[in-house]
Amino acid sequence: MEFGYLMKTNISEILLKAIQSHKDGHHEQAISLYQKVLDMAPENTDALHFLGIVYCELKNYEVGIKLIKKAIEIFPNYYLYHLNLGHIFYKQKQFQNAIHHYQKSLELEKKNADIHCHIATCYVKLQDHPLAIKYYNSAIQINPLMYQAHFELGLVLEKTGQLENACKHYQKASLINPDASEPYYNIGQIFNKAYRFLKSISYFKAAIKRNPLNFEANKAIACAFANIAEIEEAMIHYRRVIQIKPDNRLAQNAYLTTLNFHPDLSPEFITSEYYRLSEKDNQKQYESLPLKYSRSERIRIGYLSPDFRLHPMAFYVETLIKHYNRNKFEVVCYNDTHTPDNITEYFSKLPERWYNTADMCDEELIKLIKKNKIEILIDLAGRSLGNRLTVFSQKPAPIQMTYVGFKNTTGLKAIDYKITDKWADPPGKTEHLHSEKLLRLSCSHVCYTPPQWTGNSVSQLPKLQNKYITFGSLTNFERINKTVLGLWRNILHNIPNAHLVIQSKPFYEEAFKEIIYKFFLDNHIIRERIKLVPFSSMKEHLDLYNEIDIALDTFPDNGSCTTCHALWMGVPVICLEGNSYAGRVGVSILSNLGHEEWIAKTYNEYIQIAIKLSQDTGQLMDIRKNLRNEIRLTIGNSKRFMQSLEAAFLNVLEATL
Repeated sequence: MEFGYLMKTNISEILLKAIQSHKDGHHEQAISLYQKVLDMAPENTDALHFLGIVYCELKNYEVGIKLIKKAIEIFPNYYLYHLNLGHIFYKQKQFQNAIHHYQKSLELEKKNADIHCHIATCYVKLQDHPLAIKYYNSAIQINPLMYQAHFELGLVLEKTGQLENACKHYQKASLINPDASEPYYNIGQIFNKAYRFLKSISYFKAAIKRNPLNFEANKAIACAFANIAEIEEAMIHYRRVIQIKPDNRLAQNAYLTTLNFHPDLSPEFITSEYYRLSEKDNQKQYESLPLKYSRSERIRIGYLSPDFRLHPMAFYVETLIKHYNRNKFEVVCYNDTHTPDNITEYFSKLPERWYNTADMCDEELIKLIKKNKIEILIDLAGRSLGNRLTVFSQKPAPIQMTYVGFKNTTGLKAIDYKITDKWADPPGKTEHLHSEKLLRLSCSHVCYTPPQWTGNSVSQLPKLQNKYITFGSLTNFERINKTVLGLWRNILHNIPNAHLVIQSKPFYEEAFKEIIYKFFLDNHIIRERIKLVPFSSMKEHLDLYNEIDIALDTFPDNGSCTTCHALWMGVPVICLEGNSYAGRVGVSILSNLGHEEWIAKTYNEYIQIAIKLSQDTGQLMDIRKNLRNEIRLTIGNSKRFMQSLEAAFLNVLEATL
């Protein structure tokens, strides 16, 4: 008996030393000690169990699982063995096996909220959301103050569209752990996705207060401020985001995009920021591919875009990939969209070659472009969301261009040309604002294809029925800064019976609408003269132009596709001429359309054009009747546009040889 007691004492001491070595990360020493215990007591389940865990930590799962299962076989009624085996299967993504052992563990420890939570997490991974919700609720029933269960249940409810319940559990999580930033961020995102930007900002602020370095919360609040045209606030947070993660491209691109909307920044300063944030890409070394252009062969043109879908780009892209000269050119499209739709499907049938590249890494895409022997590769995104400038920075084609997807320079030296025209970029005026050479077409650099699939027709002039003039702007609100709103307010002040329709995302939120109503009311413009409409379907969006007599463009960032839609619906557009591409797109469109008289050089001219147009009902009726035909002959003339574009391609190729 005495000998047996000493032996047990010795085993216990060795086991404790093994456990301590294990905790300290000394795996080899722990293995030796656990094995020593097993040499003395082959059925010591603790030694089997812990030795199995060590082997699993060393990625030797086969041996580790076998040891833990042996411990369970000897002593099946200890919940911890099943629990840890469940954890091991979870790490291996064997979620059904993990659930099996978590359930075994739960049979032995029915009131253990953690185990319920582990099972729920497995069901989340298996995308069995009803069962995940069931087990999270069971965990909460056992332990109402369990932060993890409330927070993760919120995630599942949010994913399944149960947003109100998701917010309730995020709020409970925030009460349990008042210092946690994530619940506030997640609630903010729910409101953000519903375009309730003011509400979202309040929650993002709460998240940032608890964790000033929360990258996602700072990025989200910057975006929310931009969406309500609080551009200065947006820039503050974007700069903070870039400080937190200096190399994050999403943050850099969002910041650079937002600069375009600031009413008081010089084009030179904005350009300097593009150059500054492009420095690393411009320092990359790449192998310049020789141009192997033969005049007897077709020229391979590649278009790369994340926006071959229902997107403003779609109304400019169709001409490029449908109406090209197939005797001289071969068009290859690299479709980088993650959200394909019916338009994607339609576009995919137009060019000779079409590749879905959204799931390709940069290296795979570069390899494909080189394999296709593309001579001119064209970026259709610029710095906008989903761009692949990381591909262009490695120059997979001998000649690279950027076109129409973004209203500024890319900042990349690897992109040789930007396609534009003399109206958007007057010779001698904007070259210093671009890293690219400016390739000016002889006509408008945009060719608009109207969305005829919506079936929208042009209505009678609204003024005839209303007996008053209605102005309108249907665009993203980040363009509508206080200077723009102030100018529109002055127009309404000068035309006492005039009304104004604005359509934009933030108008889903009543509190934001009240801010805009008050802005006009401060100048004695009553709310009955203002109609604020949230965005809707494409057809409903175009139908809204049937309530508008005259459209008002924004500045310093002009509408582009927005302007074309208004014109297609028979509505003249008044624009203010800017001093960079972003503020001159409207100038290009209207000049090529033949309506320079709608272009203002000053605020006062803008107001006077609005007054003059509003007074001539007959002219407005004629404009409404004739605009569609004018578009077909000018900015929608695909034949003229493609002749100009392809001539420019040939000139570049000849100059490069």
